[in-house]
Parts: sequence; C-alpha cells; structure tokens
Amino acid sequence: MGDIVDQSSSKIVDKNSIAFVEGCTIQTTKSIKAFQVAASGRGSFDGSTFVPLEETDDTPRADKCLIMPVGFRGTVTRVYDVDEFDANHPIIAKFMKGDAMGGEFEPPFTFLMHFDENEVEVVE
Repeated sequence: MGDIVDQSSSKIVDKNSIAFVEGCTIQTTKSIKAFQVAASGRGSFDGSTFVPLEETDDTPRADKCLIMPVGFRGTVTRVYDVDEFDANHPIIAKFMKGDAMGGEFEPPFTFLMHFDENEVEVVE
C-alpha cells in the first residue's frame, strides 16, 4: 500500500495524495493503449473478457495495441526519482497473465509498462 504524503514531498503521488511505492497495487484511471506488446496480446475487453485483435495487413498501426480499460490492475516494480532522473513516465508496473489482482480484468499475457502519475492510482 502507498503512504499518504505531503504534496511538497518529492515522492510521486496519485490524485488521492497516496505515494507510489514498489510492491503497491495500482489500477488505470483511464483507458490506455499499450503499443509495446506481443501480437498475441493485442486486443481489447468486452466487459471483463479479453477479445484478441483480428489483425490483417490492412489493420492501422493505431489499432495494433492492447487497450487497457479503466481499473486494469498491476504491481509497481519501480518508481523513478524524478529529481534524479528525467523520467517522463516514472512508474513501472508489472501485469501478470491471468492475475486480475482483485479487479475485473485478467491480463492476457505478462508485461511491464511505464506510467505517468495521472494515468494510474494506488489501490488500497
């Protein structure tokens, strides 16, 4: 779980002022397209069911992604210190195939992804 921190702190916090820390559970706060995924992981969700993308030679690049719905959960593996590193997306989270982490959506494969603090929130 994250810690509630003072806004003047250099820790990265979510909209509820809870700090992102390694090992905490996060969830997406908006629909996000993940492009750096294996072809077998491209697709979207119909309710809580993953629907693979039926890709053809004519499929636009913008559609060749995993569309992560609001509430998609993962575990923070690293939080970059933005005072030390120039990280545009300083939160790294891991999503494990088949593990919804108490949420509604099971990732179709295991992957890591970088996030900005306005894209995810800590789940308590």
